[in-house]
Parts: sequence; structure tokens; C-alpha cells
Amino acid sequence: MVGPFSTIVPYNSTPLDDLLNSFRKLKALDKKGKIKVAAVITAVVLVFVGIGVCINHRKNIENNLTDLTYDIVQESCDNYGDYSKSKYQDIVSEQIYKNMNYLYVENCTDKNNLEIFESKFTSIEPQILSLKSAEVNYSCYVRYQLNNENDSYIAKDLSYTVQWKSDDNNVWRVSDFDGNL
Repeated sequence: MVGPFSTIVPYNSTPLDDLLNSFRKLKALDKKGKIKVAAVITAVVLVFVGIGVCINHRKNIENNLTDLTYDIVQESCDNYGDYSKSKYQDIVSEQIYKNMNYLYVENCTDKNNLEIFESKFTSIEPQILSLKSAEVNYSCYVRYQLNNENDSYIAKDLSYTVQWKSDDNNVWRVSDFDGNL
């Protein structure tokens, strides 16, 4: 049964035939109709390009902050929180830098008194909160021993959050740090 709004399509119609018919209809449009079609196509393309650019920009920020967080934490542990040796002094404060050292032990004033058996990041997850703020949540596992306590091993699963803010020059800086020390 054929309704009033349906069209009969021959059984041997192909997608190429449909495309050619669409072009014939477009060719038959007047100048205003063609301008409208071109404007709609341009708008759709611009929307998709804009969405792609935004997604790419967001991913770049996430990757950059993930790498920076990892590098700062690793450097803080390697330097045992010695801020004077940091190459990130322009983006992280001294107190936060020292807190990022997850190998910190209150009764150990020198990293040479530690024997580290295992130290690894178990997860790292960036979250963009707005155009000017983000946070990176990460977890790590560390197993070490104080050299003066031969039979005592310390193993910790640690979780931290590094909060980032972008300044007026679009430079991301660590604004806060929270974790279970």
C-alpha cells in the first residue's frame, strides 16, 4: 500500500542513485535555497570542528597536568622534598612541594637512611573543573625500610589530590594539595 507521503523507490535503486537525486534537487533550487543549504552545511561543519578543537584542547590540558604532577612528585621524592633543588619553583610552593614527597618519614631526616624496595604510581586521573581550575588525583604504593630498623618494613597505599589553577597568562600552578600522609 502506498500512502500519500511515501515515494516509490525502484528495487534497483542504489545509494549512488539517491545521492545523484539529492544533487539534482539541490541543482533545481533557486539562489536563496542554495545559500540556505550552504549556510546550514557550513554551520554544521563549524560546530563539529569547534567541538573537536575543544576536546583536543581539554585532552592537551589533562595530559600536561598529568605529566607535570607526575614529574613534580617524582622530583620531590628524588630530592627528598629539598625545594632548593626543584626546577618547578615557579609553579609550586615550597610547602606543597615538601608535602608531595610521599617518602617523607618523620623520624628520618635523610633519604639515605631509607631502603626503598618498591615505589610506583597505581593510578593518576586528571579532572578539568573549569577553564581555570583542575585537579589530578593519584595513588601510589611504596614499600620501604628505615636502615636503622632492620626488621621493620613500611608499606603504604597513598592517595593524593593536586589542585591546579590557571593564572591570567594561562600558566597552570599548583594551588593546593591534599593526601593521607
